[in-house]
Amino acid sequence: MNITIEPGAAALLDALHRAGFAAYAVGGCVRDNLLGLAPHDWDLCTAARPELLNPMGMLHGGLLFTLADCCSGVTARTDGRTYVTQTGSLNYYRNIHEGQVYAVGKVQHRGRTVCTVLVEIYAKETQKLLAAGTFSMFATQN
Repeated sequence: MNITIEPGAAALLDALHRAGFAAYAVGGCVRDNLLGLAPHDWDLCTAARPELLNPMGMLHGGLLFTLADCCSGVTARTDGRTYVTQTGSLNYYRNIHEGQVYAVGKVQHRGRTVCTVLVEIYAKETQKLLAAGTFSMFATQN
């Protein structure tokens, strides 16, 4: 069975695949697609590979921030408009040295030009929260 993936999420998944990463759409977006509903958020998952670890042997914080930023953009675009990141803040709670991580984005507020998105990043195997933050996305078209 095929699901329809939002263009921003598809572009991110394609970029990860071209770079040699396994990456998947997971969670509510898959469920909504299967039920014939339009997803309101996109959860994407990728693996923590050895080259993505910092000198302490943990998943690099920059990767987590980038994943959160990308998830924010994809989530903001669920209204059909194009967005760029205006501000971003991510709090780190714990980390992993192997396994898969995924990000969940939820629209907190959608204004005329700015969409605020809450993002949470989890370890897939343990479901433990690794990081959470808020991103403001600016609509480049109305």
